[in-house]
Amino acid sequence: MKLNKIAALYSNEMIKIFHRVSVWIVMVIMLSIAILAPIAFKVSVGDYNDQYDDFESYLSKEEFTRRRDSLAQILKDTNEFVKHSNVQYTTQNETHEVFSTWLECDEDKATDYSSYICYNNLISTYNFESNRFNTSWLTINALQSYVLAHHDICYLNLTPFSERDEEWYKMYTLYSQAFDLYSEALFSNNLNAYYSGEVLMDTVGRSRFEISSLQRLMEIDPDASFPPDQANCLLDLLNEIDKCEQDLHSNLARSQSTLPRVLTQTEKSRLRDRLSILNYHFDHGNYFTEEVTIAHQINNLAITFGRFALIVLLVLIAGTSVSQELATGSIKSLIIAPVRRWKIFLAKLLSIISWCIVGSILLVGASTLTTMFLYRNISLPEYIYVSGGMIHRIPYLIYMIMSFFVSSLSLFVYLILAFMISCISKNTGVSVAVSSALILCSNLPSILIELGGRKRWIDFLPSINMDIKNLVFPFSNLMNGLNNNDFFITENTINNSLSFSLIYVAVLLLIMLTIAYDAFTKRDIQ
Repeated sequence: MKLNKIAALYSNEMIKIFHRVSVWIVMVIMLSIAILAPIAFKVSVGDYNDQYDDFESYLSKEEFTRRRDSLAQILKDTNEFVKHSNVQYTTQNETHEVFSTWLECDEDKATDYSSYICYNNLISTYNFESNRFNTSWLTINALQSYVLAHHDICYLNLTPFSERDEEWYKMYTLYSQAFDLYSEALFSNNLNAYYSGEVLMDTVGRSRFEISSLQRLMEIDPDASFPPDQANCLLDLLNEIDKCEQDLHSNLARSQSTLPRVLTQTEKSRLRDRLSILNYHFDHGNYFTEEVTIAHQINNLAITFGRFALIVLLVLIAGTSVSQELATGSIKSLIIAPVRRWKIFLAKLLSIISWCIVGSILLVGASTLTTMFLYRNISLPEYIYVSGGMIHRIPYLIYMIMSFFVSSLSLFVYLILAFMISCISKNTGVSVAVSSALILCSNLPSILIELGGRKRWIDFLPSINMDIKNLVFPFSNLMNGLNNNDFFITENTINNSLSFSLIYVAVLLLIMLTIAYDAFTKRDIQ
């Protein structure tokens, strides 16, 4: 019987909220953002295939010719700054006479001159018909390395003849050998020549790839038939696997923002799990392609924008649930009924929680389904994690909903705060304004850390303990790709345990609900 009365009160509260015009206006705005934002972001980013076609035309013979002619107009008569002479160099007690070039100009002009020579060579020698760029990773990477090596040679040639010493000659010889290897790789489609050039440049720290990763790529794709985007994503993944293995072997955490330090046991465990996930991606051909990363980021961005409308909706519901009825006197019909106040209180609280759950699912579902439709030709990333030494997967849509609920813990806490203030005060504006202000100031701890460094007292601020997404989903950053991915915790990062944060939030909620319940049940309704 008690449950029936609570259910009836709950239904009554839901109907009252359902009939509010302001709620539907905000709901429509939220859903419009969730559906239209991914479309707008996709249009602004552009279609991936269109970008591919644009890049292909950028590497056409006609485009190289246009750029060469444009540089010819800028450089005019190259004899004014290009000088040639036979110069003698002594290395290891042996004297060599080399036909050398001196560029009597600045670096910018040397770059233009180098590009002009490279374009000229490509136009006169490269077979654009049979070896189109972007058909394989070898062609595009060989071209980039070929141009960079020639730039390096031209920069060395800025040194006057009289100032060139044995060290200069060694570097010139090395870059010339690399340039010859890259030329062979580019014009003859020679994979081994490209690998030899990268090994040579690795001796001076100028290789564009990790040699071990490049070796593995060549083993997987001995004919260099993979498209450039697939090969580059695979190389990024191989590099990340290699980095994790090195960190585990050396027992050091190497972060982009801090000096290397010894790994803690927790970090070692997470690093092993991370390595298992990366190897799983490698074994199943999930190479973190740019298109998948862009689609996921677009969805996240759309949800972030829609979340503002959801905040307005939920704060509006929670902040006015009691105070508005107190102000208008409409709550008297409930109070005089033969129903205990705690049941009324519970029904109102459950209605707020229900709208929070429904609103969140609608927002994330609408945005994610729209994104999945827009990018229906690709598979959006699953969330992959390790538990009990086994790999587990969560489908993308389910993960996005779960992730949103976890990341919106602070929103739920502020809703309870708005509800508490609504029970205490008749002023609807106070509960809505205070809750909204606290939500907007939720990034204050991060600002304090940036300004003054990490302090222990900051760990006990409410907003710090409500930010638990990285604790619940520690490998969610892998869904954004591998670039600029700083895995290890830095000294300025808050690192409260999940159990501490959950207990902290539970106590905070209990205190607010106790205050709200006490104020509601003891209030004198006039």
